[in-house]
Amino acid sequence: ESQSLTVSLTLNTQGFVTHTALCGVNEEENQPPSLSTPPQTLAYIPDDSILSVAGQDLQGFWQQIKTGLNHNNLISQLIYQGIHPLEESLQLDFAEDIFPQVTEEYGLSLSVNGETKQLDWLFINPTPLTDKLDNLAKERGLSVGTLPLNNHTITAWTKLVTSSENNFSHLEAQVKGVHSKKESYEILTNSVNLLNQILNNPHSNLLESPYFLSSVKVLPSQNDGYLYLQ
Repeated sequence: ESQSLTVSLTLNTQGFVTHTALCGVNEEENQPPSLSTPPQTLAYIPDDSILSVAGQDLQGFWQQIKTGLNHNNLISQLIYQGIHPLEESLQLDFAEDIFPQVTEEYGLSLSVNGETKQLDWLFINPTPLTDKLDNLAKERGLSVGTLPLNNHTITAWTKLVTSSENNFSHLEAQVKGVHSKKESYEILTNSVNLLNQILNNPHSNLLESPYFLSSVKVLPSQNDGYLYLQ
Protein backbone atom coordinates (compact mmCIF):
# COMPACT_ATOMS: atom_id res chain seq x y z
CA GLU A 1 0.00 0.00 0.00
CA SER A 2 1.43 3.39 -0.99
CA GLN A 3 1.93 6.10 1.57
CA SER A 4 2.04 9.86 1.22
CA LEU A 5 2.79 12.90 3.34
CA THR A 6 1.20 16.31 2.85
CA VAL A 7 2.58 19.33 4.64
CA SER A 8 1.30 22.89 4.65
CA LEU A 9 4.04 25.46 5.03
CA THR A 10 4.14 28.79 6.83
CA LEU A 11 7.15 31.08 6.48
CA ASN A 12 8.56 33.15 9.32
CA THR A 13 11.89 34.66 10.23
CA GLN A 14 12.88 31.54 12.16
CA GLY A 15 12.34 29.19 9.20
CA PHE A 16 9.49 26.81 8.37
CA VAL A 17 6.38 26.27 10.45
CA THR A 18 4.95 22.99 9.19
CA HIS A 19 1.59 21.36 9.70
CA THR A 20 1.02 17.72 8.82
CA ALA A 21 -1.76 15.21 9.19
CA LEU A 22 0.41 13.33 11.68
CA CYS A 23 1.83 16.11 13.80
CA GLY A 24 0.80 19.75 14.17
CA VAL A 25 3.24 22.48 15.09
CA ASN A 26 1.50 25.30 16.88
CA GLU A 27 3.82 28.29 16.81
CA GLU A 28 3.31 32.00 16.70
CA GLU A 29 3.53 33.18 13.11
CA ASN A 30 4.84 36.68 12.52
CA GLN A 31 3.37 37.29 9.07
CA PRO A 32 -0.07 36.51 7.62
CA PRO A 33 -0.30 33.43 5.36
CA SER A 34 -0.37 34.20 1.64
CA LEU A 35 -2.86 31.47 0.65
CA SER A 36 -6.36 30.53 1.77
CA THR A 37 -7.01 27.90 -0.95
CA PRO A 38 -4.67 25.45 -2.71
CA PRO A 39 -2.79 27.21 -5.55
CA GLN A 40 -3.99 26.55 -9.09
CA THR A 41 -0.50 25.44 -10.13
CA LEU A 42 -1.40 22.10 -8.52
CA ALA A 43 -3.72 21.54 -11.50
CA TYR A 44 -0.62 21.11 -13.69
CA ILE A 45 1.36 18.80 -11.40
CA PRO A 46 0.82 15.10 -12.27
CA ASP A 47 -0.77 13.07 -9.50
CA ASP A 48 2.05 10.49 -9.64
CA SER A 49 4.76 13.02 -8.72
CA ILE A 50 6.95 11.83 -5.86
CA LEU A 51 7.72 15.36 -4.61
CA SER A 52 5.55 18.43 -5.18
CA VAL A 53 5.77 21.96 -3.81
CA ALA A 54 3.28 24.72 -4.59
CA GLY A 55 2.69 28.12 -3.09
CA GLN A 56 3.35 31.82 -3.42
CA ASP A 57 6.40 34.06 -2.84
CA LEU A 58 9.02 31.76 -4.32
CA GLN A 59 11.94 33.99 -3.39
CA GLY A 60 10.87 34.05 0.26
CA PHE A 61 10.37 30.30 0.13
CA TRP A 62 13.89 29.79 -1.27
CA GLN A 63 15.42 31.92 1.47
CA GLN A 64 13.81 29.57 3.98
CA ILE A 65 15.24 26.60 2.07
CA LYS A 66 18.76 28.01 2.42
CA THR A 67 18.17 28.79 6.10
CA GLY A 68 16.91 25.25 6.65
CA LEU A 69 19.96 23.75 4.89
CA ASN A 70 22.20 25.55 7.37
CA HIS A 71 20.25 23.90 10.19
CA ASN A 72 20.01 20.44 8.55
CA ASN A 73 16.24 20.77 8.07
CA LEU A 74 14.93 17.61 6.37
CA ILE A 75 12.29 19.40 4.27
CA SER A 76 14.86 21.89 3.01
CA GLN A 77 17.26 19.08 2.09
CA LEU A 78 14.57 17.19 0.16
CA ILE A 79 13.54 20.23 -1.87
CA TYR A 80 17.11 21.34 -2.55
CA GLN A 81 18.09 17.86 -3.73
CA GLY A 82 15.21 18.04 -6.20
CA ILE A 83 16.01 21.50 -7.55
CA HIS A 84 19.83 21.43 -7.61
CA PRO A 85 20.15 18.87 -10.47
CA LEU A 86 17.96 21.18 -12.56
CA GLU A 87 20.31 24.08 -11.90
CA GLU A 88 23.28 21.94 -12.93
CA SER A 89 21.73 20.60 -16.13
CA LEU A 90 20.72 24.05 -17.34
CA GLN A 91 23.74 25.88 -15.84
CA LEU A 92 21.32 28.24 -14.12
CA ASP A 93 21.40 29.91 -10.76
CA PHE A 94 17.72 29.79 -9.84
CA ALA A 95 18.15 32.22 -6.95
CA GLU A 96 19.50 34.86 -9.35
CA ASP A 97 18.02 33.97 -12.74
CA ILE A 98 14.44 32.94 -11.90
CA PHE A 99 13.17 33.22 -8.34
CA PRO A 100 13.28 37.02 -7.92
CA GLN A 101 10.93 37.36 -10.90
CA VAL A 102 8.31 34.86 -9.71
CA THR A 103 5.91 37.03 -7.71
CA GLU A 104 2.75 34.96 -8.14
CA GLU A 105 1.90 31.30 -7.64
CA TYR A 106 4.45 28.62 -8.45
CA GLY A 107 4.64 24.84 -8.63
CA LEU A 108 7.64 22.48 -8.53
CA SER A 109 7.62 18.71 -8.79
CA LEU A 110 9.72 15.61 -9.35
CA SER A 111 8.49 12.36 -10.88
CA VAL A 112 10.14 9.11 -11.92
CA ASN A 113 10.46 8.57 -15.67
CA GLY A 114 8.91 5.18 -16.44
CA GLU A 115 11.43 4.43 -19.23
CA THR A 116 14.74 5.77 -17.94
CA LYS A 117 13.96 5.50 -14.19
CA GLN A 118 15.57 8.93 -13.86
CA LEU A 119 13.90 11.93 -12.25
CA ASP A 120 11.87 14.36 -14.35
CA TRP A 121 11.50 17.88 -12.99
CA LEU A 122 8.66 20.32 -13.57
CA PHE A 123 8.21 24.05 -12.94
CA ILE A 124 4.92 25.94 -13.37
CA ASN A 125 4.21 29.62 -12.95
CA PRO A 126 2.07 32.42 -14.46
CA THR A 127 4.95 34.91 -14.68
CA PRO A 128 6.36 35.39 -18.23
CA LEU A 129 9.83 33.87 -17.91
CA THR A 130 10.38 31.66 -20.93
CA ASP A 131 11.73 34.38 -23.26
CA LYS A 132 14.41 35.18 -20.68
CA LEU A 133 15.13 31.48 -20.15
CA ASP A 134 15.35 30.88 -23.92
CA ASN A 135 18.00 33.59 -24.14
CA LEU A 136 19.88 32.12 -21.18
CA ALA A 137 19.77 28.68 -22.84
CA LYS A 138 21.28 30.15 -26.03
CA GLU A 139 24.01 31.89 -24.02
CA ARG A 140 24.91 28.50 -22.53
CA GLY A 141 25.30 26.91 -25.94
CA LEU A 142 21.93 25.18 -26.27
CA SER A 143 19.85 25.19 -29.44
CA VAL A 144 16.38 26.67 -29.00
CA GLY A 145 13.55 25.90 -31.44
CA THR A 146 9.82 25.26 -31.66
CA LEU A 147 8.32 21.86 -32.41
CA PRO A 148 4.79 20.46 -32.82
CA LEU A 149 3.49 18.13 -30.10
CA ASN A 150 0.10 16.76 -31.05
CA ASN A 151 -2.11 19.86 -31.19
CA HIS A 152 0.35 22.08 -29.31
CA THR A 153 3.54 23.97 -30.08
CA ILE A 154 6.43 23.53 -27.67
CA THR A 155 9.87 25.08 -27.39
CA ALA A 156 12.83 22.74 -26.87
CA TRP A 157 16.35 23.33 -25.56
CA THR A 158 18.70 20.77 -27.06
CA LYS A 159 22.40 19.99 -27.16
CA LEU A 160 24.02 18.07 -30.01
CA VAL A 161 26.37 15.28 -28.92
CA THR A 162 28.24 12.58 -30.82
CA SER A 163 27.94 8.90 -30.02
CA SER A 164 29.29 5.78 -31.64
CA GLU A 165 27.90 2.27 -32.04
CA ASN A 166 29.38 -0.60 -34.06
CA ASN A 167 32.11 1.70 -35.38
CA PHE A 168 29.55 4.18 -36.67
CA SER A 169 29.40 7.68 -35.26
CA HIS A 170 26.30 9.79 -35.34
CA LEU A 171 24.83 12.96 -33.89
CA GLU A 172 21.96 12.98 -31.46
CA ALA A 173 20.10 15.79 -29.74
CA GLN A 174 19.89 15.67 -25.96
CA VAL A 175 16.81 17.44 -24.62
CA LYS A 176 17.76 19.72 -21.74
CA GLY A 177 14.40 21.43 -21.35
CA VAL A 178 11.02 21.93 -23.03
CA HIS A 179 8.28 24.41 -22.31
CA SER A 180 4.84 25.44 -23.43
CA LYS A 181 1.95 27.55 -22.20
CA LYS A 182 -1.48 26.39 -21.10
CA GLU A 183 -4.12 28.93 -20.21
CA SER A 184 -2.20 31.56 -18.23
CA TYR A 185 0.57 29.25 -16.96
CA GLU A 186 4.03 28.53 -18.33
CA ILE A 187 5.09 24.89 -18.00
CA LEU A 188 8.79 24.00 -18.05
CA THR A 189 10.26 20.51 -17.76
CA ASN A 190 13.12 18.32 -18.98
CA SER A 191 10.75 15.66 -20.36
CA VAL A 192 8.80 15.77 -23.61
CA ASN A 193 6.64 12.89 -22.37
CA LEU A 194 5.81 14.71 -19.13
CA LEU A 195 4.89 17.88 -20.99
CA ASN A 196 2.72 15.87 -23.36
CA GLN A 197 0.94 14.26 -20.39
CA ILE A 198 0.18 17.65 -18.84
CA LEU A 199 -1.07 19.17 -22.09
CA ASN A 200 -3.17 16.24 -23.26
CA ASN A 201 -4.28 14.48 -20.07
CA PRO A 202 -5.26 17.44 -17.89
CA HIS A 203 -7.32 15.58 -15.29
CA SER A 204 -4.48 13.46 -13.87
CA ASN A 205 -3.29 16.21 -11.53
CA LEU A 206 -2.97 16.82 -7.80
CA LEU A 207 -5.79 19.33 -7.62
CA GLU A 208 -8.19 16.58 -8.78
CA SER A 209 -6.50 13.75 -6.88
CA PRO A 210 -8.76 12.30 -4.15
CA TYR A 211 -5.68 11.27 -2.15
CA PHE A 212 -4.22 14.78 -2.16
CA LEU A 213 -7.56 16.47 -1.48
CA SER A 214 -8.29 14.18 1.44
CA SER A 215 -4.88 15.04 2.93
CA VAL A 216 -5.42 18.78 2.49
CA LYS A 217 -8.74 18.67 4.34
CA VAL A 218 -7.04 18.00 7.67
CA LEU A 219 -4.46 20.80 7.25
CA PRO A 220 -4.82 24.53 7.97
CA SER A 221 -6.46 26.22 4.97
CA GLN A 222 -4.44 29.40 5.47
CA ASN A 223 -0.76 28.82 4.79
CA ASP A 224 2.14 29.70 2.48
CA GLY A 225 2.06 26.55 0.36
CA TYR A 226 2.06 22.77 0.25
CA LEU A 227 4.73 20.08 0.23
CA TYR A 228 3.48 16.67 -0.93
CA LEU A 229 5.55 13.46 -0.79
CA GLN A 230 4.37 10.08 -2.00
